[in-house]
Amino acid sequence: MEYRELGRSGERISAVGLGCFAFGGDKPTGGHLGGSMVKLHAKCWGNQDEADTNAAVKAALDAGINFFDNAEMYGDGYAEEALGSALRASGYERSAYYIATKVRNDRQ
Repeated sequence: MEYRELGRSGERISAVGLGCFAFGGDKPTGGHLGGSMVKLHAKCWGNQDEADTNAAVKAALDAGINFFDNAEMYGDGYAEEALGSALRASGYERSAYYIATKVRNDRQ
């Protein structure tokens, strides 16, 4: 696995990250963008079994991927919960991985 230095901290993150959008399964996503976005994402991912999420996260960590991309809007926050649960179940120490998450700002 290739790694990149993160800023001046000396921390190294994998050049490949695991996107966690699908971890939300078919839970509502994109509601803050209007009804058309909810319809766009409806039945897009199907059911996402917790065991499958855990296995995907563990396989990523085992392969050297230590960077996870998530967002508060993925599955209306469920994807973040699923990732947290999978990381705890992985057996890896918290210092072994990095999580980037995005939050929406509804204020104009």
